[in-house]
Amino acid sequence: MMRLSTLFFPWLTLACSAAWAAPVYFTDPITNVIYSYDSVTLQGGLFASIELVNPVNGIACDKFGNVYASARNFIYRFTPDGVRTTYFTGTTQYFEDLVVDLSGNIYAYSGKVYKITPAGAISVIATGFMDGQAPLACDSAGNVFVGDGVAGNVTRITPGGAKSSFSTGLQAGGLAVDAAGNVYVADRGNGDLKEYSQTGTLINSSTFPANPFSNPTGIAFDVQGQLYGHAPGAEIDRLDAAFHRSLFIKVPNASDPVGDIAIAPIPEPAAALLLCSGLAALALRRGRSRPRWPHNFPVPPLPASPQSQP
Repeated sequence: MMRLSTLFFPWLTLACSAAWAAPVYFTDPITNVIYSYDSVTLQGGLFASIELVNPVNGIACDKFGNVYASARNFIYRFTPDGVRTTYFTGTTQYFEDLVVDLSGNIYAYSGKVYKITPAGAISVIATGFMDGQAPLACDSAGNVFVGDGVAGNVTRITPGGAKSSFSTGLQAGGLAVDAAGNVYVADRGNGDLKEYSQTGTLINSSTFPANPFSNPTGIAFDVQGQLYGHAPGAEIDRLDAAFHRSLFIKVPNASDPVGDIAIAPIPEPAAALLLCSGLAALALRRGRSRPRWPHNFPVPPLPASPQSQP
């Protein structure tokens, strides 16, 4: 007998992805703040302020919608409604970019690539990079991509720790992976946007708009397959699935640069089921035919914060 979840979850995920208005987060490394804007209504503003003298370097979202931000030797964790906790305090690290895989592991760059598990264990998984500010990306299989602009290449690190060259001859300012596993590189050195297959074969570069994003330090996909990045004119633009470019928002402080960009994913099926069932109950209780989506999801307990570098 086929399980109900086998029939229900794919339709639930499809319905939620069509309706899901994902928050788009981006950092301002000058004023040390994070902004959040709704990808559909474009409403938003200040999400959180890092009350330190340290710049906010990288941000990433996990599958529950939590936001992680690196600021010097700290990694902070924000719930979707902005409640902040200190997730990790380093000793000698100066964290730049970071990403979170589907298992909840955090990968952070500080000359080396560090892995922090949900249980709080920290380890170094790759060394030998030349760039002090290398961007990171992660695919659904758990492969981590590192853009070394000084060496002019992108490196892939498998979940087992194997390190190999993925692409060469470029200066990666931002990395992102689409739903099909293709890797996109915002190439600052050549002023274009490149698309690579999962094996590292260049698929496209000439059909993309010339220099669609200005000196990017982060690019990101939403669940509809739209790619976001910092564009000329103090704005964040997005490219749709057909690579048509449009304005997303003007940057609130036009004189300040945009740092990293992250977009909250659709909740995983189990979380989405819990969310939708709660909404249905709320609608029946209040007599609403169209319940509103709340801003936050169920979140896992915060793991212990490791206190020292291995």
